[in-house]
Amino acid sequence: MLGFVHFLMWASPFFYKVALTAFGLSGGLSFFAMTSILLFRLTSSGVPVDVVGLFALSHVPYSVRLFWPFLIDSLPLPYLTKKFGQRKGWGLLAHVLSCVGFIVLGFASITTHFSFLFLATALMAFFSSLQDVVSDMCRFDCEKAFPTERSVPLNTFGFRCGQGAATVLIPILAGFWGWGEAHLFFIVFKILAFFLFLYFPETKTETPQKTLKPSFWKAPSDFARSFQKTFCPFFHTARRAFSTFFSQPVLPLFLLSLVFLKAIDVILGPMQPLFMGHLGISGRQFGAIKNGPGVFALLLGAVATGYLVRKISLFRILAAGAFFQSLAALLSLFLLTLPLEKALFPYALAGISFCQEFFLGIMNTMYIIYISSFKLYPNRVYSFVFFSTLGSLSRICFTSFFGYLASLSWPLLFFLPSLFLLCLIPLLKHLLSQPFFVEMRQNPPT
Repeated sequence: MLGFVHFLMWASPFFYKVALTAFGLSGGLSFFAMTSILLFRLTSSGVPVDVVGLFALSHVPYSVRLFWPFLIDSLPLPYLTKKFGQRKGWGLLAHVLSCVGFIVLGFASITTHFSFLFLATALMAFFSSLQDVVSDMCRFDCEKAFPTERSVPLNTFGFRCGQGAATVLIPILAGFWGWGEAHLFFIVFKILAFFLFLYFPETKTETPQKTLKPSFWKAPSDFARSFQKTFCPFFHTARRAFSTFFSQPVLPLFLLSLVFLKAIDVILGPMQPLFMGHLGISGRQFGAIKNGPGVFALLLGAVATGYLVRKISLFRILAAGAFFQSLAALLSLFLLTLPLEKALFPYALAGISFCQEFFLGIMNTMYIIYISSFKLYPNRVYSFVFFSTLGSLSRICFTSFFGYLASLSWPLLFFLPSLFLLCLIPLLKHLLSQPFFVEMRQNPPT
């Protein structure tokens, strides 16, 4: 193993390709094992739906991950920080405990020890979200050797592979071996990501200033002084980063562009299962279309983005992707006019779903490149995690709002992306002409 890793390090571009793909695969396995698969197992085991809904609260660490970069850079870990470095120590801890949580979720009983399962899932969500943040730090740190327009498609491709493995292969293997054995089979890929991270160069840490001594920080006791010494750098680093965020004059327009991009994403993403339920298709048809060709289309979209971003400017890909997404949303109107009993219906459903998932894969990858290229802070991982967290929260809000619109009129919902497109394109053209974006290399070295 040591000789193989050293060979990979010698061929550094190849090492970065394998490592970033493995990081995405490990994160995808953890995320979808905690969300799609675990919630499916709870529902199929007879757990009440309202209890399953409350169980989703265990995924809160993913929703507040904007604070984790400041925690990682400010709070040293015993032994690990001294031995491996600040960020690498946190990353190794997160990788190990994420692997442990993945195995625990596989072998834990669903119907008994429910409180233990909830706690285990919450802890796994915390360490898996930490692992994702450290992986993003690694991606930014190796940007000179492996630029953003190459690293993001690879990382996204790995994440979608993890999604396919968790939502398609694990249930199939569980039917033959059991859920625990199926999880144990895929732990090999998470262990591979751990070893690749172990040999990944230590990333640069944002060092907090040590001159913060306002009067209200005078500690009245030993406990308060210990708390101040431990967490004062965390609060100061976070305050300094957020003050930098909100002092930028271009920030409102940038956030507005993220709103438009996420609104189109939600209509083609979370709203599609609701739409298929409205059409009345069977669960078998839904699983065969969304978890088979759908995941393949997402993977193909990530691969296509890796090729396009080397040839075409960021603005053209975002504008063209949003345009084709609006057309793909309008294709759903054809399904409303086609009766379910028609022999043509399954083929039309499969073709339209494939188109929608393909452009969704492109735009999901381009969204990550877009927010990665925005220079709001010298340590860009802070702004990246901040914007990605806002994107996740807006996705939840839009899903609820669009669900209400769909109850009024599905055609109205599918016409909205065309309206958003008219506002988005001039906004993107203005923003990408500003000096706030990292210049994408048109012909990166191979």
